[in-house]
Amino acid sequence: MRGKLPRLLLSGKVSMANFAITNACNASCRHCSFPSVRDRRTVSLEDAKVAVDRLWDLGVGILSVTGGEPFTVPHLPRVVEHASRRGMVVYTGTNGSLTTREAVEALADAGVDAVWVSVEASDTATLEAHRGLDGLSGDVQRTVGLLHEHGVTAYAICAINRGVLDIGEYLRYVHGLGFGSVKFDYPMTSPMGSTYLGYSEDPCLQLSQEERELVVERILSHRHNGSAVRIINPTLGLRGFLDHGRGMEAGYRCPAGRYVLYLDWDLNLFRCIQSSERLGDVRDVVPGDLQMSDCDRCYYQGCRDYGPLYHLIDTVRGGERPDGRLLEGLRTVIELGRTGLL
Repeated sequence: MRGKLPRLLLSGKVSMANFAITNACNASCRHCSFPSVRDRRTVSLEDAKVAVDRLWDLGVGILSVTGGEPFTVPHLPRVVEHASRRGMVVYTGTNGSLTTREAVEALADAGVDAVWVSVEASDTATLEAHRGLDGLSGDVQRTVGLLHEHGVTAYAICAINRGVLDIGEYLRYVHGLGFGSVKFDYPMTSPMGSTYLGYSEDPCLQLSQEERELVVERILSHRHNGSAVRIINPTLGLRGFLDHGRGMEAGYRCPAGRYVLYLDWDLNLFRCIQSSERLGDVRDVVPGDLQMSDCDRCYYQGCRDYGPLYHLIDTVRGGERPDGRLLEGLRTVIELGRTGLL
């Protein structure tokens, strides 16, 4: 991260934001509802810059520029550049079908820290059918090669579904596509409350608790046995996914609303992608508006995997009493640090 993270910690800019810069997408994925969008909207470059500045003022130092499909936005590299010059750690992602050498080179020059590529299947035929894009496997492999060529970290992202229950098979497939790391997202199977549409009621995502147990144990087994593909999710996040399915209370408060935020293409700032609680237009929100709640209704990976990290930060800041969970927080920090992404 070119030394950014230590500076963020020292400056206090430790919050994360998911900025959906567009709701447009060229795919028709089974695990997602963005293909149903008719009123396609994209944030202008000028508005995106203002939004980034306001997020920075709100304490955001880690920015995920998402969509929709971010590569449908011609000024994506300039948004990334603006955030990177601010000092943010900046990620973006793609399904891999629209990348060009010029676009990747522009992102590298803009200072992007990493690019995720979505892969939700363990073989080529299933991947292309799942996303409705012919030739996608070759596009993904080409995309990963271009990112590596330009010195940009690339990692796979996978919404856990019935097509990837054989984790060993999945890891071999993405390794063959050129990936060295993967992050697993926990399936979102119902409307999210906010404007975000990264959910689906498709049966492929409707895992039983037995299937959840099976897939998580396989993920952890491959991690502990030294998989050729590094698994990014912290152990506590994966275990918490199982506990949530068992109806157990989360071990950590959800950091949404204070440390993890969602900003949409109309510059509406939400507590998180799962919440209908709109904090306001990002240009009007002030730091005092950012507060955590005791919500425990979902297990969104983008919040819950970082619960131990933010508990540790809150404790150091004096907002929480020191307790036995500090060591767990340190373990999560170490695991995240080893990924090279945080």
